[in-house]
Amino acid sequence: MKILIISPSYNSNKSEHDFFNELQQVHAYKDNKVMGSHYLLELNQDFDMHTVKQLEQLFNAWQIDPSPLTTLAELASADSA
Repeated sequence: MKILIISPSYNSNKSEHDFFNELQQVHAYKDNKVMGSHYLLELNQDFDMHTVKQLEQLFNAWQIDPSPLTTLAELASADSA
Protein backbone atom coordinates (compact mmCIF):
# COMPACT_ATOMS: atom_id res chain seq x y z
CA MET A 1 0.00 0.00 0.00
CA LYS A 2 1.34 3.43 -0.94
CA ILE A 3 0.10 6.82 0.22
CA LEU A 4 1.25 10.28 -0.81
CA ILE A 5 1.82 12.71 2.05
CA ILE A 6 2.97 16.31 2.23
CA SER A 7 6.41 16.58 3.76
CA PRO A 8 6.45 18.34 7.14
CA SER A 9 8.18 21.61 7.88
CA TYR A 10 11.59 21.22 9.46
CA ASN A 11 13.40 23.57 11.83
CA SER A 12 16.32 23.50 14.25
CA ASN A 13 14.31 21.36 16.71
CA LYS A 14 12.79 18.96 14.20
CA SER A 15 14.93 17.71 11.34
CA GLU A 16 14.22 15.50 8.36
CA HIS A 17 16.41 12.87 10.03
CA ASP A 18 14.18 12.94 13.12
CA PHE A 19 11.06 12.54 10.98
CA PHE A 20 12.47 9.58 9.06
CA ASN A 21 13.57 7.91 12.30
CA GLU A 22 10.04 8.20 13.68
CA LEU A 23 8.48 7.08 10.41
CA GLN A 24 10.63 3.95 10.29
CA GLN A 25 9.26 2.92 13.71
CA VAL A 26 5.71 2.66 12.35
CA HIS A 27 4.34 -0.89 12.14
CA ALA A 28 4.32 -2.13 8.53
CA TYR A 29 6.71 0.60 7.31
CA LYS A 30 8.39 -0.54 4.10
CA ASP A 31 9.85 2.45 2.25
CA ASN A 32 9.64 6.18 1.69
CA LYS A 33 10.48 8.08 -1.49
CA VAL A 34 10.94 11.83 -1.81
CA MET A 35 8.78 13.37 -4.53
CA GLY A 36 9.40 17.11 -4.45
CA SER A 37 7.45 18.54 -1.52
CA HIS A 38 5.75 15.17 -0.89
CA TYR A 39 6.73 11.72 0.29
CA LEU A 40 5.46 8.47 -1.15
CA LEU A 41 5.08 6.25 1.90
CA GLU A 42 4.96 2.51 1.27
CA LEU A 43 3.58 0.07 3.82
CA ASN A 44 3.73 -3.70 3.95
CA GLN A 45 0.49 -5.56 3.30
CA ASP A 46 0.15 -6.41 7.01
CA PHE A 47 -0.79 -2.83 7.97
CA ASP A 48 -3.71 -2.59 10.39
CA MET A 49 -5.50 -0.07 12.60
CA HIS A 50 -2.45 0.02 14.88
CA THR A 51 -0.48 1.31 11.88
CA VAL A 52 -3.14 3.93 11.18
CA LYS A 53 -3.10 5.09 14.82
CA GLN A 54 0.69 5.37 14.78
CA LEU A 55 0.56 7.42 11.59
CA GLU A 56 -2.19 9.64 13.03
CA GLN A 57 0.02 10.40 16.04
CA LEU A 58 3.03 11.04 13.82
CA PHE A 59 1.06 13.29 11.47
CA ASN A 60 -0.34 15.22 14.44
CA ALA A 61 3.12 15.71 15.98
CA TRP A 62 4.58 16.90 12.68
CA GLN A 63 1.48 18.87 11.60
CA ILE A 64 0.93 16.82 8.44
CA ASP A 65 -2.48 16.77 6.73
CA PRO A 66 -4.10 13.48 7.90
CA SER A 67 -6.53 13.17 4.97
CA PRO A 68 -4.47 10.45 3.20
CA LEU A 69 -5.11 8.22 6.22
CA THR A 70 -8.86 8.05 5.57
CA THR A 71 -8.60 5.41 2.86
CA LEU A 72 -5.91 3.56 4.79
CA ALA A 73 -8.20 3.39 7.84
CA GLU A 74 -11.10 2.12 5.72
CA LEU A 75 -8.93 -0.64 4.24
CA ALA A 76 -7.55 -1.62 7.65
CA SER A 77 -11.08 -1.76 9.10
CA ALA A 78 -12.33 -3.87 6.21
CA ASP A 79 -9.46 -6.33 6.65
CA SER A 80 -10.18 -6.74 10.35
CA ALA A 81 -13.92 -7.31 9.84
